[in-house]
Amino acid sequence: MALKRIQKEKTEYLKNQIEGVTVQFDEKNPFQLYFTIQGPIGTPYYGGQFNYKLKFPADYPFKPMQITSLQNVYHYSNYNCIIEGCNCCSPQHLKLRKEEWSPTLTFFSQIKSLQQCFYTEQFTQLEDLQSDQTRLYKLNRQQFNFNVRNTIAGEKAKEYLKQFIVFEKYIKQFLSINSHQVFIDLFF
Repeated sequence: MALKRIQKEKTEYLKNQIEGVTVQFDEKNPFQLYFTIQGPIGTPYYGGQFNYKLKFPADYPFKPMQITSLQNVYHYSNYNCIIEGCNCCSPQHLKLRKEEWSPTLTFFSQIKSLQQCFYTEQFTQLEDLQSDQTRLYKLNRQQFNFNVRNTIAGEKAKEYLKQFIVFEKYIKQFLSINSHQVFIDLFF
């Protein structure tokens, strides 16, 4: 039953894709997919790419899917966050979120809900000030925006470093160069 439901949702998603979201289905494991949310224009998240893994339980849709962030995401809200292990969410909130699960929800609706977390302006009425990020968002928006951009820059730097290491290993197969500066000049 779960596999049939997942295939139905996949077909529906392919007909109505979400702007700013790229979904990659795992062909080897139909109970898993990966998706990337582009930081929306006009938000401090613009320019960032936020990667997630989504796993379906064997008894889906009667149990909720599990979404895990594959990188550090600096955000302000433990209001409606569905990310497992998110540094802004308390375990209590994740428990509450799972209790709100309904079999009528789809992975499409959950990705769309997560994407809305990047539109910070919709949460100007936050009453719950539990996390440091939420407090900073309410009290010093300029510093919050700076922290978001700084986190995005750090994640991009990590990605460039990974690409550089792969590039260096590849080129060393063909050339006998021992200087890192040569590779830095070639790569950048």
